[in-house]
Amino acid sequence: MKKKDELVNLEDIKAYMRMPAKDKLCWLEDMEKFLRKITPVENREIWEKLKTKGF
Repeated sequence: MKKKDELVNLEDIKAYMRMPAKDKLCWLEDMEKFLRKITPVENREIWEKLKTKGF
């Protein structure tokens, strides 16, 4: 059982470590699409500016 302040537990980390690299990449791409969808345009513009500065 997860504690209220626990975002990821050890079993989640172990399961992720067992995933093939291809599955990890797909998961990462899905998360990126999701974050772009829910993030306000102003924030995405800030992200892009930071990326051009190397952050």
